[in-house]
Amino acid sequence: MAQALPYLVAAYFHEDFRDDYLTAVGSVRAFVEDEPPRLAAELRAAIAELFSTERDEDKWRQLWIGLGGHNYEPGDDGMTYTQWFERIRGILSEQ
Repeated sequence: MAQALPYLVAAYFHEDFRDDYLTAVGSVRAFVEDEPPRLAAELRAAIAELFSTERDEDKWRQLWIGLGGHNYEPGDDGMTYTQWFERIRGILSEQ
């Protein structure tokens, strides 16, 4: 797995991420705006690769939690973990 995904979670979904970015989507948008474009491209490619092989919701949950994403639960925003990764990919594709 590319290093961009663990970096996104560690740097932008820390304990106080809502104080800094207000929302989870805001965190991803800040990542895109603040980090070098190559890092966003790396993250987009990593998520695309994961989607090419992964279809199980529980695996997406395990991945997010395993990366340290316990500070954000997609269900709080009415999304599954799969939908959350799709949302991240969508934000990255806007660039």
